[in-house]
Amino acid sequence: MRPVHDLEQAFRAGLAELADEADVTVPVVARARAGADRRRRRAALALSGVAAAVLVLAGLSAALLGRHDDTAGPADKPIQPSPSVAPSAPGGYRLEFWHDVAIYVPATWGWGSAPVKGGSDAVLLCGGGQVVQADGSRRVDPGQPYVGRPVALSSHCDAHWSDERPQAPYVWLGGDVPTGTVDLGGGWVRQTTRVGDVTVSVATDDAALRRSILTSAHRVAGACEPRLGTPPAAAGSTSADFVPFSMTVCAYVPSSTRLDYDLAYEQELSMGPAKYLVDAVAHATPLGPSSCFGASGGEWAMLRLRGDGGAFRDYVVDMSCPSIADPSGTQHELGNETVTPWAVGGINAVLHGNPLIDVPYRFIPSGG
Repeated sequence: MRPVHDLEQAFRAGLAELADEADVTVPVVARARAGADRRRRRAALALSGVAAAVLVLAGLSAALLGRHDDTAGPADKPIQPSPSVAPSAPGGYRLEFWHDVAIYVPATWGWGSAPVKGGSDAVLLCGGGQVVQADGSRRVDPGQPYVGRPVALSSHCDAHWSDERPQAPYVWLGGDVPTGTVDLGGGWVRQTTRVGDVTVSVATDDAALRRSILTSAHRVAGACEPRLGTPPAAAGSTSADFVPFSMTVCAYVPSSTRLDYDLAYEQELSMGPAKYLVDAVAHATPLGPSSCFGASGGEWAMLRLRGDGGAFRDYVVDMSCPSIADPSGTQHELGNETVTPWAVGGINAVLHGNPLIDVPYRFIPSGG
């Protein structure tokens, strides 16, 4: 069993090889990460470094071939590659989305906030040091690496984030951060580039890891639409015999114009949660006259379940109502049973709770 940081070295080496083929001359430095990655040192994967490198090269080549590496030119030079279909994540890594951009990060990282411009035009980081864990719980843990998005996890905001030296690596997707490189001291560097319209920032004291994550950033056509002009609608099979084998979770938040909805998070789940959700919705109380027909605004989740023979079923969660609608148009109560199967991981770092939803550790609590 090989520690995850060994796998990361293989991951970095594989990405560097692809980058070198694209005429990037920055050398690869294979060194173990120090300090805040203690959790990953305890984790182990049943993959050798050589096998991991093969997985990386096979899984990422489709996304990276033909794109321009931002490290080959000025740090603020935008990357404008054509969208590609997302490959499967290599072992030990996961794919993280923001709008139409995706990157690979270690699977053990948590989820947090990224800087966002407030009402007074001040750019604030509103997280209070909280990091969302895979089970949906939140902990104040400065030593936990994370992926942050411009969504507030807490009412506690920091205006001095720009030159603050972190205790653990992080990635910010879509943050209000200027492109370029910032020396945070003690060997820590934050580099920000732009992929399409999305900023991608990586802060770490490991130059090879930083370069590898930035190299993996690419525009992508995932399973979820990157932007919706109207709230999602439930559709698909209404058959009582429908049996799903997977579920895609698509979380949407209002865009800056409040006229449409941007993809904030995407995750693939297995047959177990999908089947649990089908049963939970079937037994959930219909809202009847309390349904929210014609609702708009707010946050939404579209849950696509796939079955055999191309069959599918979409459930739609209206976080403001709150409700979960099935393909027949019936809206059901949104509670513990209908939330727990899909509200895992980063979902709880982008969607906000409603006072009517009583689900411990699920969604960001009001007032954080």
